Amino acid sequence: MKKVWLGFVVALLIMPGAVKSQEQASKPEAPTPEFFRLDFVVKEADAGKTVNSHSYQMIVAAGNPSRGSIRSGARVPVGAPNNLTYIDVGMNIEVSHPYKIKDELTMDVTADISGATDNSTPPVVRQARWSSSVIVPLRKSTVLYATDDPSSKRQLSLEVTATPVH
Repeated sequence: MKKVWLGFVVALLIMPGAVKSQEQASKPEAPTPEFFRLDFVVKEADAGKTVNSHSYQMIVAAGNPSRGSIRSGARVPVGAPNNLTYIDVGMNIEVSHPYKIKDELTMDVTADISGATDNSTPPVVRQARWSSSVIVPLRKSTVLYATDDPSSKRQLSLEVTATPVH
């Protein structure tokens, strides 16, 4: 009878560990997110020739609902010296839902670019806004958006290069 009790007690002591290891074996491990460096370039072209460009970088984690944003700009005074109002100009880029699919990265990108001319009073504010879901090949520069300036012969474009970070 002692052997039966001893066997029963040993079984009770071992059982929680067996159940726990069985639960751990049945749970799939969460995938480790892959990280990507996004190199954005805003180009301003006149008659097809680049006359101005600005670069921006961010790191995003693919495979989860992550978000990233870049905000760069200035406040420009507008109005009479005794009654100034300030407007925000610059670059805002937002990236969300990045996912890797084979050798490409898909994501939602929103960009807002604005600038004020220095040669007029009050300054003329130019603005371009883009928003869409995109898919880009890895390690290759891709034009996401391009817009003609309605008041000149200039064109504004946004390019991105997605590079895995190891």
